[in-house]
Amino acid sequence: EKWYRGAPDNEVKRKVAEVMAEKGDDAMKTAPELEKVASLYANDAEKIKFLEKAEKKNFMVAINAKTVIENMALAATGKPLITADTVLNDRITKMKADALAEVGYDGGWAESKFTGSVQKKIETLQISQPPTPGSPATPSSPPVMPKPGGGERFKEELLKSATDARSLAFISQLKIP
Repeated sequence: EKWYRGAPDNEVKRKVAEVMAEKGDDAMKTAPELEKVASLYANDAEKIKFLEKAEKKNFMVAINAKTVIENMALAATGKPLITADTVLNDRITKMKADALAEVGYDGGWAESKFTGSVQKKIETLQISQPPTPGSPATPSSPPVMPKPGGGERFKEELLKSATDARSLAFISQLKIP
């Protein structure tokens, strides 16, 4: 934190803040602090990129900061504002299982909005990629093995990628429709 506060210019300050955010430093654990650092970047794409680095250790706080940043850009253009739930669902929809598992208990798995959004992703995947039943062998064809649906495969990937027992407990509770 001393390096961040004493940085000689904004470029150094941004680089130090990125490392702090990626490591989950206490000075980068609030949405207002993340918003303040994001304001050091010249354009919205760079701001969002910084906030995505902060997601690794503090997912929900980064989502809240990202909502504020995106709403400032939308307000400037006169477009309708978005909610944190919209930003959360959009982000989770785009994330792979290993990245979601990395979020960890403190970063998001302990929050019902986070687990609810992941549950929604599993349900959507299961519907869009339904399981296929198997069939026994016939004289003219080999047996066909059943295949799990997209939601089942995604949950399995989450379980394999989880790094802490508390996150694993929440992942285990996700339901396959």
